[in-house]
Amino acid sequence: MKLRRYKNGHLKQLCQELEDHSECNNSKELFRCVKILISKTTTARLAIILKYDTGKMLTENSDIQNCWKVYCEVFYASQETN
Repeated sequence: MKLRRYKNGHLKQLCQELEDHSECNNSKELFRCVKILISKTTTARLAIILKYDTGKMLTENSDIQNCWKVYCEVFYASQETN
């Protein structure tokens, strides 16, 4: 759910920038924002961001994999005790 809020916040920020650049007739920055919005790499980049329990944003694949490993270990350890 936090990832969705982050993604929505990022998209709202880009949309606000679009409106601001449009009002100022700044076409170069306007098209830069449009390019970011329609870029597949931006969407992929947003999808691989994970917030760790400490509040640190994880973006490296190895960090994200380690986070999931620890999560699964803790989850299954708690299932064994029940």
